[in-house]
Amino acid sequence: MADRIDNDSSVGTNLLIFLLGVAVGATAAILYAPASGAETRANISDKAVQLKDKAVDLKDTAVTKATELKDTAVAKASEFKDTAVAKAGELKEMASQRINSFKDNAGDIADAVKEGANHVAHTASNEVKHIEEVAKS
Repeated sequence: MADRIDNDSSVGTNLLIFLLGVAVGATAAILYAPASGAETRANISDKAVQLKDKAVDLKDTAVTKATELKDTAVAKASEFKDTAVAKAGELKEMASQRINSFKDNAGDIADAVKEGANHVAHTASNEVKHIEEVAKS
């Protein structure tokens, strides 16, 4: 978007330079044209009015374009914000689901470890009894 703004600014600058060149060229042509002083002054005055009108039009065009670009930027920023908020909500929900899943799995693993420990303890107790019996006999 910055490239577009730079490009539009460059076009405006180039147009302004062109218009100034036209004005200087027209003024020079009027000054060197064979005409009376009154005619020359009238021609210069007319050209100045025309140039002023063109400058006003250029300013109006620039203001309109700047307003359009601002409105587009505001709309895109709002759209981006809405998308980011929605994605953050989705990620939060996914994380919550994953955490709950991990908690459930951790509980199942803890139960399995307890069962295994009880089994090992029971087996070890039986083996100790068996060894004691063998030692007595």
